[in-house]
Amino acid sequence: MLGGALLFGPSYLRLIHAARSGDRGRLHDAERSWAKRAARAVNLTIETHGMHLIDDGAMAYRAIIRAAERAFHQQESVVLFPQGSILGIETAFHQGAFR
Repeated sequence: MLGGALLFGPSYLRLIHAARSGDRGRLHDAERSWAKRAARAVNLTIETHGMHLIDDGAMAYRAIIRAAERAFHQQESVVLFPQGSILGIETAFHQGAFR
């Protein structure tokens, strides 16, 4: 219960105000703070494997699309990073993933 209050209470309001301010640095700090609280609230553990296999360019994009289609057909999860990168919460969110 406390975790939810922290996620949708003052830290969430700071995130919203920072997003509306247009100050990218302030928004970045608010995103990082909110994400840390969210990860703690849900006891999140992140594991990454195969980072050395990541390619660039159109071929990589097509491979991702094919892998996502296979995952959907096998009823597996597909995760989109709204930051537009694999760097984590360290870059600002882009709206494209939500569209």
